[in-house]
Amino acid sequence: MEVKYENGRVHFDLDEILAMLTIDEKMAVADTLACQNDVIKFVTQQILDGWTELGSHGIKCQAASEPSLGLDWATREVAKRAGEVAKREIKSLSRELLNVRTEHAATIEQLYFAQDQLRSYR
Repeated sequence: MEVKYENGRVHFDLDEILAMLTIDEKMAVADTLACQNDVIKFVTQQILDGWTELGSHGIKCQAASEPSLGLDWATREVAKRAGEVAKREIKSLSRELLNVRTEHAATIEQLYFAQDQLRSYR
C-alpha cells in the first residue's frame, strides 16, 4: 500500500486499507461510518435516487426475490417498511406540534396577564 504525505495531508487508497482489515475490523469501521450524517445522506440518496449528489453509486442488481447486495437489500427494506417509518414520523411530528401549540398557548396567556397588569397600573 502506498501512503503519500503532501501539503500537510496523508493520502492513501481506502479500498486497499479496507482489504487489509478483518471482518470484525470492517464491521467496526462500518458501524462508525453508519452513524455519520454525511454517510447516512449519501446512502439514502442511493436508495432513493440511485446516486449520491457527487454522482457515485454502489452495486445494484436487477430485481430478485431475495436481494443479496447492500443497496438492493436496503431498497427492499425501505419499501417493505415505508408505512411504519411514515407512521412513526407522523406521530413524532404530531407530538412536536402539540408541544409547540401548548407552549404558544402558555405564552399568549402570559402576554394577556402582563397586559392586564399594565392596565391595572394606569
